[in-house]
Amino acid sequence: MKDKILLIASAEKIFPEKTPRYEIKTATIARNEEFSFQVAIKTSESFMKTRKVFIKSDISDAITVREVRCVPSLLPVYNEKKRDDYFLSVKSGLFPDALINTENEILCPPKKWISLWVAVKSENSLPTGEHKIEITIKGENTSQSVNFTLQVEDITLPKHDLIITNWIHYDCICETYNVEPFTNK
Repeated sequence: MKDKILLIASAEKIFPEKTPRYEIKTATIARNEEFSFQVAIKTSESFMKTRKVFIKSDISDAITVREVRCVPSLLPVYNEKKRDDYFLSVKSGLFPDALINTENEILCPPKKWISLWVAVKSENSLPTGEHKIEITIKGENTSQSVNFTLQVEDITLPKHDLIITNWIHYDCICETYNVEPFTNK
């Protein structure tokens, strides 16, 4: 039997037990824009197997591939009665989170989804036009390829002065000030 391999948007979290939904096969970026997507893999094997990952593209020097590893979460929701509807899961379990550099070999658990994070970093160096990215996953007796098309437009995005804040916990702020999330208060 063949492995299942899907190209998935970078915004989706790929959980081991859940089939990913947001497939993506093409994208368009500016010359100075970074772009990421995921390769979701589910083996048909009944035991752990390794797979080798190969990238073939005219822009392969700008591409990095990392494995998305799951980390345990024992308490994804502190107070279930005061939670909003935006939690991916309220049950403890494994959550995809850590990006691990890989030397083109990954360990695939039996019949579970795992993912690879594929990033294209342009820094104004990519030639404009259409670029094919072929991702090949090879096992002992299997070899499968999927293709992604990246269109690089001859435009550059202006530098911005936005302040980016990561890890703002709106639920903690709401609880501290005793207000509902996403209201005008």
